[in-house]
Amino acid sequence: MLVIGLDIKNIIELKNANIQHEENIVLENINLVIKEAEFSYLVGDTGSGKSSLLKTIYGDLPLFKGYGLVLDQDLSELNYKNKYIFRRKMGMIFQNFNLINNWTVYQNLDYSLRALDWPDKEIRNKRIKEIVFEIGLAKKLNNKIFELSGGEQQRVAIGRALLNKPELLIADEPTGNLDINSTNELMYLLKRIATENQTAVLFATHDYKIIEKFPALTYLCKDRKLLFQD
Repeated sequence: MLVIGLDIKNIIELKNANIQHEENIVLENINLVIKEAEFSYLVGDTGSGKSSLLKTIYGDLPLFKGYGLVLDQDLSELNYKNKYIFRRKMGMIFQNFNLINNWTVYQNLDYSLRALDWPDKEIRNKRIKEIVFEIGLAKKLNNKIFELSGGEQQRVAIGRALLNKPELLIADEPTGNLDINSTNELMYLLKRIATENQTAVLFATHDYKIIEKFPALTYLCKDRKLLFQD
């Protein structure tokens, strides 16, 4: 829970920004502020600019015009040297889980921690135990990914995104391959994480049923604009 009276940090701040894919402007002169521990939706039709906006926020697309500050990083100053360090501060989950199917849950998470330069095995093991408990898969630590349901695999992907204790979690259509029950479980998990870990979540979706059941701040990509929806 946020404490009233304390300064609340801006995790994402875009001002008069153009979002481009190659030479095409997909969103124009947009303004967006996401604060710490804030859960927000990003909605819009296919091709409206949701994914391009997310890619700009995590540094996969350059910001050609306007001001962009994400996790205290000026997006105009991102380069191949500092982008890796920048992305360590955030977690990302997608519709495709991008897990290694014939590896266990433990092996997938341990591989990610080693990629994040966690050299001490005991510390890695401690963090993995914390994460699988948090995502409700402690009893399936040694199960291979292909033995898990789709919802459980997405939980592993969420756990992987949380390993480095990010301040920002970006989710791009993460429920696209899930059934209703798995979607509900995922949403309860993400909402709890945002509150307990003070993690900002920017969740892109085209499924308005999710927003109706789990309401939060919502931004709409439409006609090259980013609009706040009440």
